[in-house]
Amino acid sequence: MTAGLDPSGGAGVWVVLGVLLAAVVVSVRKTRRRTPQTPGVTRRRRRRTAVLVVTAIAGGTLLLGSPAMAQALDCKSPPEPDRPGTGLVGSLDRPSALHGEAGSVYEEVGYAGLVWHNYDLGCATSGVLNPSVTTDTWLGNQVFNLAKLTVGGVNWAHYLIADGGSLFAPLDQVITTATRAMYETVFTTWVGLGLLGFAIIVLLLAMRGELARQAQRTGIAVLALMLGSAAYLAPVDWSRAADNLLLDGVTQMQEGFLGQVGLGTRDTLPTVLVDQVAYQNWLRGTFGAPDVPQAQELGRDLLRAQAFTIDEIDQGQDTSETAERKKGEYAALADRMGDRYPYFTGASGSRIGAGTLALIQAACIALFQLLSKVLVLVALLVIRLMVVTAPAIAVVALLKPDVIPAILRIGGAAIVNTLVVGALAGLHALLVVSLFAPGSGVDLWLALLVTGVVTLVLWAVARPFRRLVSMVTLTREQFGGIVPGINGGPVSRVWNRMRGPNDADERQSRWWSERGGPGGSGDPGAARPEAETAAGPGARVRRRAAPDVSSPQAARIAEPRRGALPVGATGRPDTGFGTRVDPGEVDDRSIYRRDDAGPRRPGDPTPVTPELVDGVPVYKIYRPRAARTGGDRAD
Repeated sequence: MTAGLDPSGGAGVWVVLGVLLAAVVVSVRKTRRRTPQTPGVTRRRRRRTAVLVVTAIAGGTLLLGSPAMAQALDCKSPPEPDRPGTGLVGSLDRPSALHGEAGSVYEEVGYAGLVWHNYDLGCATSGVLNPSVTTDTWLGNQVFNLAKLTVGGVNWAHYLIADGGSLFAPLDQVITTATRAMYETVFTTWVGLGLLGFAIIVLLLAMRGELARQAQRTGIAVLALMLGSAAYLAPVDWSRAADNLLLDGVTQMQEGFLGQVGLGTRDTLPTVLVDQVAYQNWLRGTFGAPDVPQAQELGRDLLRAQAFTIDEIDQGQDTSETAERKKGEYAALADRMGDRYPYFTGASGSRIGAGTLALIQAACIALFQLLSKVLVLVALLVIRLMVVTAPAIAVVALLKPDVIPAILRIGGAAIVNTLVVGALAGLHALLVVSLFAPGSGVDLWLALLVTGVVTLVLWAVARPFRRLVSMVTLTREQFGGIVPGINGGPVSRVWNRMRGPNDADERQSRWWSERGGPGGSGDPGAARPEAETAAGPGARVRRRAAPDVSSPQAARIAEPRRGALPVGATGRPDTGFGTRVDPGEVDDRSIYRRDDAGPRRPGDPTPVTPELVDGVPVYKIYRPRAARTGGDRAD
């Protein structure tokens, strides 16, 4: 008998159902006897019979009612265990049993299992009618992944640098092949033509008597040929020349800073980042807060239940039996959540908020560390690129000796920038570990405020983006005109903003601003000569707005400007005294005279050509007069 039904009531229902079925059978038989057997009548009879049967079954079901369920539907589905090394973060920072401090989350599972799941939300109907719960979990995981990706990038670069010599070992064969290809295709092909041009230049310098420049160019040419040949003979040795200085230097500086607080190991910073940014915020999204008793007691067990450990992967224990066992452990832990069960299922709390907090922590703690370590890697790549291109640079240096100093400046900038930023990164790591280490006792938001302010200050001092650009930018001045100038397109403007302002441009802008300001000439009609546009051959653009002489007011304004003395033949007021011409003076009118203003007449001042000072066109308006003898003075 069905559970939940009264026996007497059940017997009465069955009697009623039997009476209905008997009535249907009797009605069908009587209808068959009275109706002739024709094809159309037979079809209608079958339809009527089917309708009566369906009606009887439906009525009986209504009378019987729904049977009581012996057991409610169970929609509690534990998640599949995650595996270390999967996903975007796992592919960036590969799991290793040698990474992280012993017993830490990073050493045990890496980033596996640090994800939120929905649990026990009911069947499909409940999930459809309450989409905010699943949406909160999904969006929270996406924001949380960005924070984990930042931490993973820092740890990946950290261990690349800490491992030292094996960092670019896979690239050694590529560097050797590329250097030899550059030597055989560029150096051997064009070095003869380059030496011919160099010989002609040296001969011309000897004919002009410029022995100093001749010796300088000869020395640079010999140095260039030596560098090209050395890069061809031992490319790997030259590419590793700065590895010990940069890799070991940065690692020792960081460990030295951390040694001041007794945590001077290479695993300290990655462990703190994973624990504070990833694990603590995962506890916040799972239990509502990372410091509640359930989080402290069940957190690590729950993490092991929803992820394989690195040791289990290494020992081949990631089997289906182990996965089923972990699912059972997950369900058992769910029954021990107590008042944290709504947070555990995702029905309460805000996992989007927990993910956002993790992203803020990643920006304050890990972003500067990430850029500082990327700067070290870029410096090492720049040095290797210089070795690969050394044969081609040697050929160019025969004709343009400025290339060698430019290349040496780039290499020196790479080394100096790396050491400076590495020292600042070590100071930043000391601050992060001191504020966020377990047992520090510092409030979370106070630690974030201090770390954020220090990050901004160190960012302003180090300027990592500008230092990155300075190592890879090859300007026209550095290469003596070999590389074309930068255009004025939108990409170039963005690139120039990253590089910072140019000193020459600042001097010119400041000069024109002072000239047009209150302390300058105050002439609103004055125009910058380089800002004018030529209207055509023979056209002359006025630099001052001429007053309308037809206006009486303009006539009154223009009248006092006339000279009080008669104008002489030179266009200047005739003072009656002899004029003395200084050979060092330059007529101001010749400075701003346009080249297309018309043919020069006899007696006109000679146009003055600009001179380059620090790369800026400069007109020398005044030169000190040479010392004269007593007979030359006109007293």
